[in-house]
Parts: sequence; C-alpha cells; structure tokens
Amino acid sequence: MKENFAFIDIETTSLDRDEAHIIEVAILLSKDNGEIDEFQTLIKPPSPIPPHIFELTGISNKMCKNKPEFYEVSQRIYDMLAGKRIIAHNVNYDYEILQKHFAKLGINFKCEKACTLALSKNFIPGLKSYRLKSLCEFFSLKMTEHHRALSDARATKDLYQILKTTYYPRKGKETILHPYFKDIEKNISSLPCAIKYNNRTSIFDNSKNGLYELFELTSKNTENYSSPESVILKEYASYVEARLKTYKNKKPKWVIYQSKNSKENKLLIGKFNPKKRALFFFNKKDEAKYFLGIKDIIFKSKNIKISSLKKLDGKYTHIYVKDFKYIAIVKTKSKTLKEVPIRLYWQSLNVIERTQLHIALFKIKKQIIKTDLVLEASIKELDRSFLSNRKSDQAHPNKNDINRKCHFNRKSLSNYTDSPVTQAQ
Repeated sequence: MKENFAFIDIETTSLDRDEAHIIEVAILLSKDNGEIDEFQTLIKPPSPIPPHIFELTGISNKMCKNKPEFYEVSQRIYDMLAGKRIIAHNVNYDYEILQKHFAKLGINFKCEKACTLALSKNFIPGLKSYRLKSLCEFFSLKMTEHHRALSDARATKDLYQILKTTYYPRKGKETILHPYFKDIEKNISSLPCAIKYNNRTSIFDNSKNGLYELFELTSKNTENYSSPESVILKEYASYVEARLKTYKNKKPKWVIYQSKNSKENKLLIGKFNPKKRALFFFNKKDEAKYFLGIKDIIFKSKNIKISSLKKLDGKYTHIYVKDFKYIAIVKTKSKTLKEVPIRLYWQSLNVIERTQLHIALFKIKKQIIKTDLVLEASIKELDRSFLSNRKSDQAHPNKNDINRKCHFNRKSLSNYTDSPVTQAQ
C-alpha cells in the first residue's frame, strides 16, 4: 500500500447528498514503516439523527451530543487527506459530502480518488450484490461492525488490497474462482472437457483446471466471464473424444499448406480454399499456429486403439481408428477390451477431425497425468469389424454412415488433400 493512499469512510444523516450531514469519519493512512495510522471520530450534526439512520448505523443523538462539530476537526481531516488519493466504497458519495462540508468553511477541497465499488464491478461481473459486506463475505475478509466508519474503512483497505493482488496475481498466489462457477466446480470430476464461452470453445484434459484457467479472478480472464450465464461445460471420459466431438462437422477456415516456391518446402498457414492443396485443416487460426510447433512424429501407426483411463457415468470410452480415416467409439464398463468388437459403428473423419486427432495424440503424449492410453491396434481385427459393418450397411442402405457427406463439400476437398498421417510421418 503506497503512502499517498487514504482509505476513508463517512456515515451521514441521509443518503441524499444535499441533505446529508456527517456524523462519523474514519481515515486510514500508511506510515513509512508500513504501519497504519488510524483516525476516527464521531461528529455532532446540526440536526437530529433520523431513526432509520440510527437503526442502520447504531449511532444515536446521545452518542454525538458532546462530540466536536465538523469545523472543529476539519483542519485535521484536510491535512490528513491533502495530496492523497482517497479510496472508498462508492467514493463519489464520500468525496462530494466532504467537498460540501469544506465548501461551507470556505475551503476548496480537491484530491484524486479511487472506488472499490467500481473496481469490483469491472473486475468481477455477474455478482448479485456489490455491497461492501457482500464482497467481504466473498473474499472472507473480516468486518466487525457494518455501517460504522472505522470498520468500513478497514474493510475497504482489505478489499482494495485483495482486488489488487488478485487482479494482478503474484507467483504462488492462491487462485480464486469467479463465484458463478462455484456450483459447477462442485459437480465436475476433473475429466477431459469442452468449455463453450463467448462464442468460443476450449478443450482441457482436466475440467477443474480448465475452469480455473478461464474463470479465475485475474485481469487476463475478465472478458471470459463477462457473460457467465452463457458458459457451457461438457465432460468426456476421453480427451480424444472431447476434441473429436467438439469439432464434428465444423467447417475448415484455416489450413497448413506446403510452399511450392520455397526450396526448404516450408509449411505456411493460410485461409481455406477448396481449390488449393492443403495438408491440415483447422477451424481456428491459433490451433494452426500451435500445430506448426509440433515437431515429433505423433503416432507411427494408422490403426490405433485409444482407451480412457477414467469413467464417465460408470463407463470407459474406447476409440478405434482405422487408416486415420475412420473411427468407432465404444462405451463399456470394462477398462480394457482384448479384442476389437465385431459389431462397431464406424464413421468417417472429416479433414478437421483428422487434424484434431493429431493434436489430441500429441497432447496426450505430453500429459503428466494421462487421460487416455494409446496402443497400436490389430489391422486384421479392425478390417474384420469394418467389413462386417460394410456388409450390414449394404443390407440396410439407410444406416450407411461411412460414406456420409459433411455439411461442407467433402468431394471438392478429396482432390486437394493429402493424408495427414502420411505428412506427419
């Protein structure tokens, strides 16, 4: 806390600035040694204290009867505040009341000011109440007597300090989640998830970590929780499934292609053009940038089995990938499946889903706490299941999903794309 800050609170006879008279003042100043210099006094008003103000503050006419009038302490108050930046909860009210009282004595009172009420509203949108007491309860700050000047000034100082350190966090500081998401946090299980917010979707391998990354109270997240009621969080047993389901039927907007003019065969990012040959397809540009940073071979085999290591609704998720073009998803109570089930529902992957499968496998490889187990699958068993599915589809044409068309023109893409697996290897 800097020395030029003065935390103040005043209690008055009315909420109307034109009719209000000060009945109590408290000021907190910091000393050079870091200690706090506190000043507090009751003030005798020129008119009786109304009953509703007594009920609110507990300050009675009897308590103020032998106290000084404002002019008797005005010089001390002025000297304490001169050159300071005053900080109060709803500071404009306190500031204007002080200006009015000093003006009656012929003193032109001016100083800089800051408001913890305004800071709280800007910093933590979506709260039901921004009263000083409510904010103190949220941050677990001590408040002995609400609507008493000294107690409120101390609470304002503590609130300002916690807003400052939370909004601009220091290393090792405990994170604070936006209160709107407290109930959501109680009902999630640290599984992989997709979180939709502000017309964006982010995917995390741990739902609780994702919730804090997007919605903890820091300056970088203010925009994220500007509309907390529109946030949707969906958990999955498998991180791979979370990525594939999120990007299912998404239109490609960005691509990675190989420059023909470069001697080094440099990979470049560009906007999607169905007439231009591309290697990888993305819905968001930042994912294309991330993908360019992947140097490792992601997975050598085109035929793999991915099994979740945690359950959702009592079931594990097993994903079979054939030729990096088709997938089948099985949900079962068994953590391991020794053989590929014959009856599988195979679906073709669109170009974005193939890219997302690459990203998912790379991120799983880098995970400290694994969400999925990735193994090479038996080609013979995959072919047997795949052919069985094809025969079934021929018998029931309406059920054929393998050759389904995406909502964007898959046919126009087929002539201009290379297999992502081939390029990755």
